[in-house]
Amino acid sequence: MKSSVVEFKLFDEHYCFNADIVEYIFDLEEYNRLNSIYPSVIGLVKHNFDVMLLIDTAKLYSNKELDFNKEKSVIVIKDEEGHKYAMVVDEVVKLDEYEMVVPSVELSSEEVIIRHYKDSNRIINEIYPINLIKKAKIAPFSPLDINETQKSKKDFKNVKNLLLFEIDKTLYAIETKFVKEVLQKSTKEFELSSQSKIRATIPIRDRIVAIASLKKPTSSETDLIITKINKELVAFEADCVYDIEQVKIDRITQDSEQNEIFGFYNYKSKVVAIINVEFYFKKRQNEQEAKVEKNEDSLNKLEYLLFKVGGKKFCISMKYVRQVVDSESLNKTDSSSIIKNPNVSFIATWNHQAIEVLDLKNILNISSSRSDFETIFIEIDKNCIGFMVDEIENIAYLEKNQVSIANDDKNIIGGAIIYKDEPILSLNEKFLINLG
Repeated sequence: MKSSVVEFKLFDEHYCFNADIVEYIFDLEEYNRLNSIYPSVIGLVKHNFDVMLLIDTAKLYSNKELDFNKEKSVIVIKDEEGHKYAMVVDEVVKLDEYEMVVPSVELSSEEVIIRHYKDSNRIINEIYPINLIKKAKIAPFSPLDINETQKSKKDFKNVKNLLLFEIDKTLYAIETKFVKEVLQKSTKEFELSSQSKIRATIPIRDRIVAIASLKKPTSSETDLIITKINKELVAFEADCVYDIEQVKIDRITQDSEQNEIFGFYNYKSKVVAIINVEFYFKKRQNEQEAKVEKNEDSLNKLEYLLFKVGGKKFCISMKYVRQVVDSESLNKTDSSSIIKNPNVSFIATWNHQAIEVLDLKNILNISSSRSDFETIFIEIDKNCIGFMVDEIENIAYLEKNQVSIANDDKNIIGGAIIYKDEPILSLNEKFLINLG
């Protein structure tokens, strides 16, 4: 029998939580320390609009304290009553499905370890943190009293929770039920047709996310509000994200639900426009369907990421691209003290993994005077590597007859594409992976 679990490290040991109780995961950066009567509670943390108790998982489980001078990750769990707790661990390894096993020797009590899984030759113990939290008598913390909410369900139905934000001195709001996360924009976007309701796309983690066409932000450092309906994502760009507003329905002036804006309300003598998120998702779906009707072969188009190294253009298949990151934002380690591979410039912490980053200029024997650069992370068969480029240009959507593939896996050049009548060399992804 297999179960989906989140595997993590406490010191050098591997443990896991069942994925059914895990809400989301993030890297611990800032939190408010708390002098608590609970030994394992170290403070309060706010993330994704949740305010939660921050719990040292090692202290709760074994009375050994984690070293908070090193980077830590947080796994947010939720109990059966809806209370959320932020469980601090040394490192999140992965989300995976493991086969449950029954070891020949009992490893721990039922209150602490409830199941055991096998990964290769290693036994991974599943901790059930909710039992431990109850045993430690840690009172649930919530910024909103759940009991009071249940008592006032009638009033609650007449209230909309709205995320308030600003673009070019204009106030907008989005219903929080559509908001997946808010993050700082750190990757270059790719412009689409100016007449489309979706003006651009942007790579986020391992997905290409559409950016809605609202007002153009005035700030160079903007936030992205990622909204989700079913499995589709659409991002809204903002100069500044404020807070969540609870607005009574009778305060909202209704507009047509067929429009981009379906209502307005007053906030501190200013008019706030409420965005009809579903409108953009329908537009996105309609535009995609129109493209398919216009060109039956559009689903077979090949996508290539175009970039420059030392003024020369290259490309790589988007099939293997997982993320493009401004290299200044990466947590880097000088590789010279760790490995002696001349192809590797540094080791970066990316997606909770230590990934080698190649110096493409040296490999291609190209000189460049630029001091700023971006890192492209690619993955093949769960093997990851990054490589530095000077500048990301665009994503090209090509027919098969515009792509030539070389029959030599021992060369860094994997072929060529024709884009806007210009031949551009494509890199061999497997060759790059093997350089690490």
